[in-house]
Amino acid sequence: MKSPSPSDFQLWLFFDPVSVIPWIFLLPLTFIVIVNNCESKLTTMRFKAGLALYGQMLEALSLPYVLTGAAIGWVIVVNSPDNPSWIGGLIIGWALPGGLALASGYLITRHTGYYRLAKPLSRWAAYFIIFGLWGSGLAIWGFGAGRGDIRHWFVGYDLLFLLFTPLSFIMAFAINRFSPRPVSLVLADLSILNVIVYTVVALTYWLWGATSTRLDFIGVVTLGGIGIILGCSIYHASYLWSLTEVPVGTIEVRTKNWHFLEIFSLFFFFLFAPESISGMANRKQIDEKINQLLIEVRAHSNKTVIGVGRMSVRQTHKDSGTICSDLTNQGLHVATGLTVEFTYELDSMYLATHCLTENDSVQIYIPSSTGVIERLEVGETQNTCSTYSTRYRDNDKPFTLLPTCDLRNLLARVGYRVSYSQDPIARSDYQGFVESSYIEKLDTE
Repeated sequence: MKSPSPSDFQLWLFFDPVSVIPWIFLLPLTFIVIVNNCESKLTTMRFKAGLALYGQMLEALSLPYVLTGAAIGWVIVVNSPDNPSWIGGLIIGWALPGGLALASGYLITRHTGYYRLAKPLSRWAAYFIIFGLWGSGLAIWGFGAGRGDIRHWFVGYDLLFLLFTPLSFIMAFAINRFSPRPVSLVLADLSILNVIVYTVVALTYWLWGATSTRLDFIGVVTLGGIGIILGCSIYHASYLWSLTEVPVGTIEVRTKNWHFLEIFSLFFFFLFAPESISGMANRKQIDEKINQLLIEVRAHSNKTVIGVGRMSVRQTHKDSGTICSDLTNQGLHVATGLTVEFTYELDSMYLATHCLTENDSVQIYIPSSTGVIERLEVGETQNTCSTYSTRYRDNDKPFTLLPTCDLRNLLARVGYRVSYSQDPIARSDYQGFVESSYIEKLDTE
């Protein structure tokens, strides 16, 4: 996948149809059940009162929805074969609509205040919302549309850890018998406790280096994700149960939201923190030093050393073009029979918006191509070129792009691999990728 750019707005980065289930399904149905159970009728409720109640629910429930969706998302993705490095950015982007809903609820309650129901919510209605609506929402979220497999939630960690949740309930309600408090407040405290314990355990293994294998990495992420989902589910139940109590239990919604954000942020940025600017600069310097050392070692051992230079691309026809790269012999011996294999990655967003019709769902690709240099003298630089073209993936026939498509801009990045007769095995510094922004785009012939 090509990294998104702020210069080109992309809706998919901030919107996932399944991730908005809470706001088009769970929250409206919860609101309807509460109003019909606690007020006379939804149709007779005053607009300001309805707005105040809906804002209160947005403020109380939006964050559990957002964090649960994030935890489900990253558990599904880390179990996928690709295991992409961009999951952190994707989770933050998809959380934006939920964050806006939370902000809306906060603004509404600041103006309208908190709404008091005419009568408490019945316990049967609370059971229906907690287990029926919330349970079905979790099922659709986690396993709907082929998004996940229930086995993913029990891989990579000892299932004994899951005993903490029932044990915490037993301990809390045993204490509550000697010093009673409203059940909703006990549940709200248990929600924070469960999130803290599971994320701390996961981070303990993370910092001990227990992520050396992919299975251990999956286990750490899954354990932390389960803690967040359990904590959010308990908190969701505590808020709804508070509406059944007389007097109504007063949950400190904003304080609890703040604690959830603190814990989630700590866990999230430990796992998905991006590389800093200084870290990127240091890594590039180290890579350059390693490649320079490889060049020097080969030179001293009388090996031929090939340097890969400028890469350029030119569109020759509507559906084909030419890719070229400079090769330099930096060693002490003549190199013969040089080949450069070029591989191509397409910009999927550019392909969909500029190169295909709106209803076109065909799969397009560019097959690899090869450039050849017969002989390269010591110190000499030559330019090798190869032609490429777009083709159907299913039958490998040529595909004609739309007139709005520039084949040069269709490339997300180009891979290269250099080999030659004296050193036929490709070395690490003889292969790599060049991003589209670093490829010179020459005028169309």
